[in-house]
Parts: sequence; C-alpha cells; structure tokens
Amino acid sequence: MTPLITAMLALIVLAACEAPGESAETGGQEVTAVAIDQAFRNATEEESLWPGFDPLAAPLAIYAGSDTWLFRHPSPPEGFVETEVNDTRAHRYEGRHPQMIANTVMPMGETMTATLLAHGEFGDVPMRQLVATALHEAFHVYQFNHHSDWQANEATFFLYPDDDPELLALRRLESKALDRALKADAEQAACWTAQALALRASRFAAMDAPFSDYEREQERLEGLAYYVEYHALGDRMPSIGDDTLDADAVRLRSAYAGATMGFLLDLFEPDWRESLSADDSQYPDTMLASAIGEIDEADCMFSEAQQSAQRAAAIQDVESLRATRDQKFRDFLEMAGWRIELQVQEPLMLRRFDPMNVHRLPSGILHVHMLALENRFGSLNMQAENRGDLQALTIGAGEHPLFDGVRTVEIAGLSKPTFDDDNGSLTLTAPGITLTFDNADVEVLDASQSIRILIE
Repeated sequence: MTPLITAMLALIVLAACEAPGESAETGGQEVTAVAIDQAFRNATEEESLWPGFDPLAAPLAIYAGSDTWLFRHPSPPEGFVETEVNDTRAHRYEGRHPQMIANTVMPMGETMTATLLAHGEFGDVPMRQLVATALHEAFHVYQFNHHSDWQANEATFFLYPDDDPELLALRRLESKALDRALKADAEQAACWTAQALALRASRFAAMDAPFSDYEREQERLEGLAYYVEYHALGDRMPSIGDDTLDADAVRLRSAYAGATMGFLLDLFEPDWRESLSADDSQYPDTMLASAIGEIDEADCMFSEAQQSAQRAAAIQDVESLRATRDQKFRDFLEMAGWRIELQVQEPLMLRRFDPMNVHRLPSGILHVHMLALENRFGSLNMQAENRGDLQALTIGAGEHPLFDGVRTVEIAGLSKPTFDDDNGSLTLTAPGITLTFDNADVEVLDASQSIRILIE
C-alpha cells in the first residue's frame, strides 16, 4: 500500500521537530516520527479527499529506526508510554513494536491503525512520500471502519490464470485504452473508455467469475486508495503502464486501473464519490459504464497489427514468467546460510502473510517477507528485516496451495539458530524467526547447515 499527499507538501520544510534519540536519514534529510506526523497533520488541512474521510480519525503508528510512536490512538496497547515532544502528545514504545511489519493497516490493541515504516529499505524515501504513504494507509482504516465489504479474497490470487497469453493481451489492450482515455479530451475519453470496457467484457467472459470479481474488488479497495493518493498530490494517475508490469502483477495492475477509473469518473460523473459512499455496493467499472452511456467505440479501435503485437508480446512475457519462477526456485535452493525443513502431520494454518511479497512457484508458494503459521502443537513466525533476507517455501496440504493449510515449510537464509529441544518440546530462534512446537523430532545436520523437524 503506497504514496499520497497534498501538492503543497513539496514546499513544506520540516526541521524543528526532533524526537530525542530517534531519527532516520530519509531523502537526504533527518526526519523523525514526530516530524512525519506534523507533516501528516499539515496535509489534512487541505480539501476533503473523500466524503466522510478524516485522516486524523485514523490512529497512526510510525517506526523510524529506534522507537515506535503512536499518534491519536484511543487505547494504546501495553508497552506504550504517553509522552510529549514539541507540543505533540503521543505514545512511545521502546524499540520496534511487533506489529510494525509493513506500511499497512494493523489492529493495535482493539483499534485498526495505519502503520508506517521510515527506516531500512524505506530509509531513502522523501518526506513527502512518507506522508503520502501514511495518508494512503489512513484511507484504508477509513475503508475498514465505514465500508467493511470492500475486501478482496486473497485466496483467489493464488489460483488466478496469470499464465494465459490471450487474457494477458486483452488486459494490456484494456489498460492502453484506459491510459488513452485519461489523456484525451472529453469526447475521445468517452470513446476510449467505451473501448476499454468492451475489451474488459471480452476478457471477463473468458475467465471464471471469482477472478474477475477479485480484480473488481481490488480496484475498489486499493484502486480508490491510489485515487485518493494522487488526488491529494494534485496529480492525475499518470499511466497504468501495464506493459512495464509483470504478467502476474494482477493486484498492482488492478489498483492502478481502479485509480484511473476514478479520475475518468471525475470527468464523466463529478458526484460519483458521494454516490459510491451512499451505495458502497457499486464498483468503479460499472459506475463508469453508466456514466458514459451508449458510446460507439468504432473510432477508438486498436488495429489488427496492434492486437497481434500485444498477443506476441504476451506469449513472450508468459514464457518469461515461467522461466522467472523456475529461477526463483533455483535461487531459493542455493541461498547461503542455515536452512530449516519443517514437516507436520496436522496441517499448519495461515495466521499472517504479506500478499505483496509472495511468489507462486510450480513447487509451492515462496514468501520473501513475512509468514506466520500454527497448529495445536505450536507456531512458526518469520519476519525478514529486509525483503528477501529470509525466504520460506510452503507446500499446501489441500487443494488450495496456502489457504487449506500447509504440510511442509522450508526456510532459507538463516543465521545459525539457537534451540532448546527438551523431550520433544522445541523452541528455535534466529534473527527474523521464532519456532515453538511440541511433539517435535529434530535432526541437526551441521555439515549441510540444515535442521529437519518432524511434528507428529
């Protein structure tokens, strides 16, 4: 989940707000959690970004490299201490709170909270980008609280037919038509929008309903967050840029498409945000179809040569996708460091993962950031400091590769673990991983830096 902010933020100089002992080098300047929150509050003084959306109503947690700061939270979890810095009242937690895992929304205590990271791989992000990200996540808190049905079934993503060249070619033609509509005058915009919707109808007709539903749900959930983001910046969505996206970038492409539809709705139906807020069962694409009415798209057709070129490119990109997946598996097998192989008789059920940082492989699902699994005998928690430092390959126990449970997990890239194996009760730790299970049969192979664990 990503950027957003008001146009005037580019002119704001943030200097005086210093949190003692806690800062990060960001975009060439020192920033602190307090400084980020001040910029966030300044951004909210501008026009309304969405009907009923008050960014300051969403609690905001920020980790910038030392301590975790929590702003505007009604009942902070245990460990947070109330404090005041530069006239800002907040709550502070020593170190990185366990819930600070990504730029996302998380329940902290019993309250859904926007979380923002400003360290590590996010350490060079400009201040305006950090505030943009915070606003984006605050909008997701608003969605959670006021439009709880705006959810996409992530289980569908793992089954999506992303290796079908014909579907990919139609998707990219549809994206191109939306991009052209965004840059055209009103008359041509309507024509290219009609063409995009016609291509979409053909593509969706060739897919099972859960997959088209998944896209439309993502367009409403993530797409509208991107729309708010760019609207706050004072910019229009620049381009979907589908030709630059991987064939399997279904989630991200849907987000960009949803934002684009929002800007087109601004042109054709200026009151669409109020309409959607009042009746939140609608989707951006159906609202767009209603807004433009019956349009003859004959003047906005892609030529046969253009369509053939897209099909040829799609065939090549699908072949590249398959080769990339094979290479990711080989790279996983060759990762340096210690390796854990965990096999269970009773499937491990998914408790947490990062859907933006998983890869579908022929052999299973590769997790390169975060994973939490458990059954009645114990649990496994993996949280890489930087994406890719640790990787886990899961093999499903049922028809779905992940959501029906996991039978086997292999984790690579570990420093040498420490563990206590007391009569089958196992506790294993290493940077980024904790594993605790009863009924564990453990075999340590020092020569190959491998630990094999069987949970009966």
